[in-house]
Amino acid sequence: MKKIAALLAIWAGLGLTAQADTVILSEGASYTGQFTGTVIHFKDQQGIQYTFPKADVQTLAFNASVDTVTLRDGKSYAGHFTGTDPINFNRRGRNPISVSGS
Repeated sequence: MKKIAALLAIWAGLGLTAQADTVILSEGASYTGQFTGTVIHFKDQQGIQYTFPKADVQTLAFNASVDTVTLRDGKSYAGHFTGTDPINFNRRGRNPISVSGS
């Protein structure tokens, strides 16, 4: 399991093209493949729980104090990722990896 201290970025493809997500680890390594989930669960700083469809998410970034999810429409939410940890990620033509936001 790889630890993520600073950043996990997830990009989903648009339209009918093949979806490609990217994971960027804190040490700078990046992997292209597919986030295996269909939704991102997130609680903002006011305690409101959100469930975002993967296709709506531009980035999901973790850091020591607060996580941030940014949607494709430009809206951003600060709080904490509350989904499954670790996050499973299938790399193209390679073994899958699990990454942790904690």
